Amino acid sequence: MTRKEDADLLLEAADEVAQFVQRHALVVTATQDPARVVGEVQGLQRAVQRYAKLLFETTGWGNPFLPEREDLEAADTGSEEGGRPKNSVELEVVYRLAVRDVRKAVELAHDRARKHGRRSAGVTAGSGAVDLVTALFMEDRWAPGDYDQEAVELLDERWSCTPSA
Repeated sequence: MTRKEDADLLLEAADEVAQFVQRHALVVTATQDPARVVGEVQGLQRAVQRYAKLLFETTGWGNPFLPEREDLEAADTGSEEGGRPKNSVELEVVYRLAVRDVRKAVELAHDRARKHGRRSAGVTAGSGAVDLVTALFMEDRWAPGDYDQEAVELLDERWSCTPSA
């Protein structure tokens, strides 16, 4: 691909992100319907992920939507050591999952939503695996090993925990 073609693709992806940001702003100010809001959030997240992936593939630059390490360190308060809280750590976790039964995964997401006082997790039987797993993450901030493995199977888990830099 030429630099011009790369630039055109990247600009198209940027336009898509901008459109999703605008739609999100309109939806969250017009409705309290969790399903619509979650749907917009998920669409925006997918657009940002596509942009970041395309950006890396075409230019080698990283995801501009992630905070810089310095920003994360500056956000730490109550410091005892050079701007960081004493004994702070960075935990990175990667899960690989498979949606084995969409119907059960949808039920699981809605059950988690109801447990938190919401009527719906914003997913349906037509939702894709990314939307279903995202809905589960948004509902409980994560316990994939506790999920019904016939619905959403935990295939692999990797993690590291290191002192904050």
